[in-house]
Amino acid sequence: MYVRKSAPVLTTLGLAIVASLTNSVAAVGPTFTASQVYASTFNAQALGPAIATRPDSSVGATWWIQDPDASTFSVGLGLAEGSGSSFVASVVTTSDDAYPSIAYDSSGVAHIAAYVNGGGGGLVEVDDADGTITETLVTADPQNDRPSIAVAPTGAIKIAYAAGGDNPGVYVAVNAGTGWSITQVAAAFAIGPRINIDAAGRTHVVWVEIDPNTGVASGIQYATDASGTFVRSAATTGPFDSSPDVDVDGAGIVHIVFTRNTARNAALLELRGNPGHWRTVRLVRGPTDTPDIELDAADRVHVAYFSAGDVGGAIRYLTNASGHFVDVPVANGNPGFALAVTPTGTGYIAYTVPGTGANPGGLFIAHD
Repeated sequence: MYVRKSAPVLTTLGLAIVASLTNSVAAVGPTFTASQVYASTFNAQALGPAIATRPDSSVGATWWIQDPDASTFSVGLGLAEGSGSSFVASVVTTSDDAYPSIAYDSSGVAHIAAYVNGGGGGLVEVDDADGTITETLVTADPQNDRPSIAVAPTGAIKIAYAAGGDNPGVYVAVNAGTGWSITQVAAAFAIGPRINIDAAGRTHVVWVEIDPNTGVASGIQYATDASGTFVRSAATTGPFDSSPDVDVDGAGIVHIVFTRNTARNAALLELRGNPGHWRTVRLVRGPTDTPDIELDAADRVHVAYFSAGDVGGAIRYLTNASGHFVDVPVANGNPGFALAVTPTGTGYIAYTVPGTGANPGGLFIAHD
């Protein structure tokens, strides 16, 4: 993972992974090695990856598969599990499931949340808890955006999602072993919900609300059930704040990363604290998008994000694991991507690459 001032940083299967240091916090840092774990074909294109750490510190990545000739939005989900550069990949569903999120329970069972039929068919949870792949409908409510899944220390599965239709809002669906129950967290048109469960079992959800009439956003929204029921508040109020993600450190301090893409002061920002006591830290100057944040066991911060400031755009990785923030390129272009971090701080970034010419593209997993 260590960046040089000159590119390329790495080349894999003919794909040059290059980027400038336009938005760097430091010019040295970890060096990533990438492996292709799933090769796309014209009729099976990998899109929208998600990735999570397994109990043994290996990782699992999922993605959805598109066939341009198919009548459905998606033709299934893939799953790849492994560590380093060694992964075993397979197609686990052939249903119309897309934009998955993944989490693992303490037994190593993968739980995947995905929306159905382009979001119009509701939300499903997929797992292999009994040794075979089982797909369960969680809600038939239409979905505005991809869901986000997490597993509590008790083993309860929780999914945050943004419903549209007649009952728009942010919801959390919970399955503690006796079926799904659903709680509305906020009644509003929302996008981008992300969920995290801390070591004490408290749930944290972030999202963006948008006025459906004007299209204007109202800042980053945050909710937690630390009091026993969900209490929500506005973490920011800026209409240009978007794409939040959340994690919680060992002291119970909430970390929310998000983008603020104003014409003059575009930046990647992090909120640290709790409602009423937020401190804003600017991580990166310049236009950014879709950040993922993960804290390792030592509460060091790891962020993957898209940088529009690099020539052609790039996925970048930012961490303070060395004691100060370093910011390095991982892959060029604007593919879908997601971040997972092991307890000791090894970063894994799953990303998809479209096929071009002789390169079939597919799902890649890079690690430091």
